[in-house]
Amino acid sequence: MAISRELSKKTLWWLKACHRCGGDLVEEYDLYGSYINCFQCGRELSAEEERQLRLGRTPTGVQVAPSVISPELNKENNRAA
Repeated sequence: MAISRELSKKTLWWLKACHRCGGDLVEEYDLYGSYINCFQCGRELSAEEERQLRLGRTPTGVQVAPSVISPELNKENNRAA
């Protein structure tokens, strides 16, 4: 049951927004809630960095917008192919 609920959440990505390696940041979920980390280097953002990112700012001052990846959208694309 927890797995199906987990898969139904939308995944947010901030492309090329990691200030350590320039990689992609992704919002992930675990038992304690959501957190944002870098997909490439694994760096986890602090609470203040997450807040700034959600407001559309990175530590370097670059404006970013999240990309949303929905499991439902992926299912529809796989059926069409």
